[in-house]
Amino acid sequence: MNKTSGIYIHIPFCLKKCFYCDFYSITKYNKKIIFKFIKSLKNEIFLRKTEYKGKVDSIYFGGGTPSILQPDFFAEIISILKDSFDIKDDTEITTELNPEDVSEEFIQELKGSGINRVSLGIQTLSDDTLNLINRRHTSRKAKKSAEICVNFFSNTSFDLMLGLPLRSKKKLTEEIKILTDYNPSHLSIYSLHLSEHSPLLKILKDKKLKLPDTTDEYLTTVELLDKLGFKQYEISNWAKEGKRCIHNLHYWNLDPFLGFGPSASGTLYNIRKTNTPDLLSYIQNLTKFTLPSHQIEVLSKEQQKNEYIMMRLRLTDGVVFSEYHKKTGFNFLEEFKEKISEFTELGYGRIKKNSFSLTTKGFLVSNYIISSFFN
Repeated sequence: MNKTSGIYIHIPFCLKKCFYCDFYSITKYNKKIIFKFIKSLKNEIFLRKTEYKGKVDSIYFGGGTPSILQPDFFAEIISILKDSFDIKDDTEITTELNPEDVSEEFIQELKGSGINRVSLGIQTLSDDTLNLINRRHTSRKAKKSAEICVNFFSNTSFDLMLGLPLRSKKKLTEEIKILTDYNPSHLSIYSLHLSEHSPLLKILKDKKLKLPDTTDEYLTTVELLDKLGFKQYEISNWAKEGKRCIHNLHYWNLDPFLGFGPSASGTLYNIRKTNTPDLLSYIQNLTKFTLPSHQIEVLSKEQQKNEYIMMRLRLTDGVVFSEYHKKTGFNFLEEFKEKISEFTELGYGRIKKNSFSLTTKGFLVSNYIISSFFN
């Protein structure tokens, strides 16, 4: 295998839970639990260091809230990963940050730990909305944290959300302009999706609040960011030249991936492993030097083909015909001739020299289009 791979580390701690979030995390913990988690994480890395012998060019700390941990933690884990895997010298090493945790001292120490890219979870600059969705920071703190991050890191990403309550389209436009003035290298702008068990869903119902039209917000965002010099490379991601997120691209290219920590998932070859989504079980297993596997799935050729289509159609580069043939043995144009023709005529897709990709109009109904390619 000559492709590079990525490593994901899941940090399961939050000071409080955002009312829209479905990612695994806990809010009740102490220093003893954190210590046990870190020890267990080290054990997991040790037990799995022979799983993959190829080169690694991205490490990503996500959560949860990684920034509640001290910079020494990142330095230690990065060092252990370098001892355990073939980590390239120019590896992209990212951590997510909550604006409330950011200070000049923390960021300076974080940079010294080996982190070379940060992703700041701003979501919105509307204080009313931040309070409603149970975020810890304020608009003022988010702006200050954005300034600090770009001053210390040349590779900085900001996260925003579309479809949030109590925020107008005009306010969203203002937020994007304010944040791009800080000159980040990357923006992730996701639409709000609420599960049926989401606390925010009940809050909206109780307060009789309606969510804005995400279609209108999305089209406005795409147009504005293009004018501001950010190139879209995926449905929800924009970057300056040369600053596409390597971590993200590994997901969407179906490259080899290792996941460490509770609930973390990774895929090597055609085998997907997912860790237990329970911190106590994770610690108990690894204290006994037993891997905390929750699910092991062997992907069929049909599943691999469907996942390639699903992931690649999220990218502006789309499905590359030569890659598709190499992965599946099939000719994409011949296999899906009628669908490609239909979506192209509707303005949902476009054919380039060696690829089929979705247009902005197509991205708006991407779930429908992508699922139509599955047998």
